[in-house]
Amino acid sequence: MLSRWMHPDAGLLLVARVLRNFSYGYLVVVVGIYLDQLGLTPIEVGAVLTASAAGSAALTIGWSLLADRIGRRRSIRVLSLLMVAGGLTFVITSDPWLLALAAFAGSLSVAGTDTGTFVTVDQSMLPQVSADHRRTSTFALQNMFATLAVAVGSLAAGAVPLLARIGLQGPDAYRPLFVLFAIVGLASFSLFLRLSPAVELVPTTVRPSGSRLGLGGSSGLIGLLVALNVIDSLAGGLMVQSIVAYWFYLVWRLDASTLALLFFWMNVLSALSMLAAGAIARRIGLFNTMLLTHIPQGVFGVLMPFAPTAWLAMAFWLVRNTIGFAYFPVRLSYVMGIVPPAERSAAAGYTTVARNVAGMVTPALAGLAFSLGLLGLPFIISGLMKLSFDALSYATLRNKRPPEERIAIEEIAAIEGASGSE
Repeated sequence: MLSRWMHPDAGLLLVARVLRNFSYGYLVVVVGIYLDQLGLTPIEVGAVLTASAAGSAALTIGWSLLADRIGRRRSIRVLSLLMVAGGLTFVITSDPWLLALAAFAGSLSVAGTDTGTFVTVDQSMLPQVSADHRRTSTFALQNMFATLAVAVGSLAAGAVPLLARIGLQGPDAYRPLFVLFAIVGLASFSLFLRLSPAVELVPTTVRPSGSRLGLGGSSGLIGLLVALNVIDSLAGGLMVQSIVAYWFYLVWRLDASTLALLFFWMNVLSALSMLAAGAIARRIGLFNTMLLTHIPQGVFGVLMPFAPTAWLAMAFWLVRNTIGFAYFPVRLSYVMGIVPPAERSAAAGYTTVARNVAGMVTPALAGLAFSLGLLGLPFIISGLMKLSFDALSYATLRNKRPPEERIAIEEIAAIEGASGSE
């Protein structure tokens, strides 16, 4: 059924993203604990996680500037091989500098899902092989399956106690998961070998005259999106999923198996919320849906440090992400809908880079706060910044519409005008 509704290339991108998100699902649970087991301090843990975000930003900058010149398919194949190298480096070394380098180059997501270069791949390629009226549904479907994959991957983190029982102690019990991460990189590489030329930039697509760095008439709009994404990502970096898992470990002493169950149910509920994202967006519009699903991220982020019990803290985390995850496919569709096709790679690249450059600073700051005993401060600041982002988005973007919504509004206006003239 999906093969009839979805372009084959979209299907390949979906499978590749599902595989990657499966591995990200367990990495986000174990990476902080694994680094702690290796003997790294909280500041060093935060630095390694920051290196991951910095690498994602650097690779995304390169991809957005060069991918349409050297080929999108060739670019993402290289990224997949870097993923393999990063996973294997985590297996063989405990040196903080080498781990930071592997995190920088190896696409080891600290957010529990695709947040960097691979997301840029999907943002620019999917609209290329999707009709406008199916774009939001395609993004929602892909994000739903990817989130379910993260959920299943979260359960895989529960393998750590099992591996410990058969004799793998300390960090050795975590290393097989990083080997699996490298295998997923190889699988992604093989899938990307099968992509057709349809995902490349259409040669007949004309860029506006005077365009620079892939930008034309939408440069002002993309600049605004970049500024807003900086605020949102600074906030998100303080509550990136690996930091939250580490927080539960430090504050409530939750072990890997308990965290695996928590993140499993978080991702299952988040995936279910994505089922409704497309329908809600069609009813109230993409922008309104973005606000509706983003505001709870700020509210419940502020509430988490004040929870008197681990159970209530986990409940706040579940509610925050169940509603908030529906925001992501809607945001992707909205951004791709309000910029011209010739500028989509640049728009995807710059907005993703903005998120990653901003987000690469705050995990280290969260680690510093943890080392000083200020365990709740990062979450409070994050929540307040998220709410500020919502207010600024409403003030600047509420009148920006993607083409399918503009057409619908024009049709309604025409009908009302015809009725009024009778």
